[in-house]
Amino acid sequence: MVKKYLIVIVFISINLFLNAQEKKPAYQFHSINSVALVNGNNSVSAGLQSVNGFKKGSWFAGAGVGIDYYLY
Repeated sequence: MVKKYLIVIVFISINLFLNAQEKKPAYQFHSINSVALVNGNNSVSAGLQSVNGFKKGSWFAGAGVGIDYYLY
Protein backbone atom coordinates (compact mmCIF):
# COMPACT_ATOMS: atom_id res chain seq x y z
CA MET A 1 0.00 0.00 0.00
CA VAL A 2 2.79 2.41 0.91
CA LYS A 3 4.63 1.42 -2.26
CA LYS A 4 1.67 2.55 -4.41
CA TYR A 5 1.60 5.94 -2.69
CA LEU A 6 5.34 6.31 -3.12
CA ILE A 7 5.07 5.57 -6.86
CA VAL A 8 2.26 8.13 -7.25
CA ILE A 9 4.25 10.78 -5.37
CA VAL A 10 7.33 10.13 -7.54
CA PHE A 11 5.34 10.51 -10.78
CA ILE A 12 3.67 13.71 -9.55
CA SER A 13 7.07 15.11 -8.56
CA ILE A 14 8.56 14.31 -11.95
CA ASN A 15 5.63 16.05 -13.64
CA LEU A 16 6.13 19.15 -11.50
CA PHE A 17 9.85 19.29 -12.28
CA LEU A 18 9.20 18.91 -16.01
CA ASN A 19 6.66 21.75 -15.99
CA ALA A 20 9.13 23.98 -14.17
CA GLN A 21 11.61 23.61 -17.04
CA GLU A 22 9.34 25.17 -19.69
CA LYS A 23 10.70 28.31 -21.31
CA LYS A 24 8.49 31.34 -21.52
CA PRO A 25 8.34 33.05 -24.90
CA ALA A 26 10.66 36.03 -25.21
CA TYR A 27 7.80 38.40 -26.04
CA GLN A 28 4.28 38.08 -24.67
CA PHE A 29 1.16 39.89 -25.90
CA HIS A 30 -0.19 42.14 -23.17
CA SER A 31 -3.21 44.43 -22.92
CA ILE A 32 -3.94 47.25 -20.48
CA ASN A 33 -7.57 48.40 -20.36
CA SER A 34 -8.95 51.12 -18.11
CA VAL A 35 -12.18 52.93 -17.33
CA ALA A 36 -11.94 56.37 -15.71
CA LEU A 37 -14.04 59.21 -14.41
CA VAL A 38 -13.11 62.58 -15.94
CA ASN A 39 -13.89 65.46 -13.58
CA GLY A 40 -14.51 68.85 -15.17
CA ASN A 41 -15.69 72.25 -13.94
CA ASN A 42 -19.37 71.49 -14.50
CA SER A 43 -19.78 67.73 -14.70
CA VAL A 44 -18.23 64.30 -14.41
CA SER A 45 -18.02 62.04 -17.46
CA ALA A 46 -16.52 58.68 -18.41
CA GLY A 47 -13.32 57.78 -20.24
CA LEU A 48 -12.20 54.48 -21.79
CA GLN A 49 -8.66 53.51 -22.77
CA SER A 50 -7.06 50.40 -24.24
CA VAL A 51 -3.32 49.89 -24.83
CA ASN A 52 -2.15 46.70 -26.57
CA GLY A 53 1.41 45.63 -27.20
CA PHE A 54 4.22 43.26 -26.32
CA LYS A 55 5.94 42.70 -23.00
CA LYS A 56 9.42 41.37 -22.28
CA GLY A 57 10.41 41.20 -18.64
CA SER A 58 9.42 44.51 -17.07
CA TRP A 59 9.47 46.39 -20.41
CA PHE A 60 6.28 47.06 -22.36
CA ALA A 61 5.78 48.70 -25.77
CA GLY A 62 2.44 49.18 -27.45
CA ALA A 63 -0.09 51.48 -29.04
CA GLY A 64 -3.41 52.51 -27.63
CA VAL A 65 -6.67 54.25 -28.25
CA GLY A 66 -8.86 56.17 -25.86
CA ILE A 67 -12.13 58.07 -25.81
CA ASP A 68 -13.72 60.36 -23.27
CA TYR A 69 -17.22 61.77 -23.14
CA TYR A 70 -16.22 65.14 -21.76
CA LEU A 71 -17.83 67.66 -24.10
CA TYR A 72 -16.03 70.91 -23.16
